Amino acid sequence: MKKLLYALGFMILPIVGCQEEINPAVKTGLSEAELSDLLFTREEEKLAHDVYTYAFEKYGVSIFQNISRS
Repeated sequence: MKKLLYALGFMILPIVGCQEEINPAVKTGLSEAELSDLLFTREEEKLAHDVYTYAFEKYGVSIFQNISRS
């Protein structure tokens, strides 16, 4: 009897214990800090692209062109 209760417990626990309440109607936005970080990252990537493009034009080494395309 004890083994049967353990078996049932192990079968029911994953079904009941792992359910998460999800509310798709709730819309979460980005904080000001997250928006600021995204803008900084975007500008940094644009600058890196420009630097590698310039380096390719100046030195003609294909690695700079490959990096600027990525």
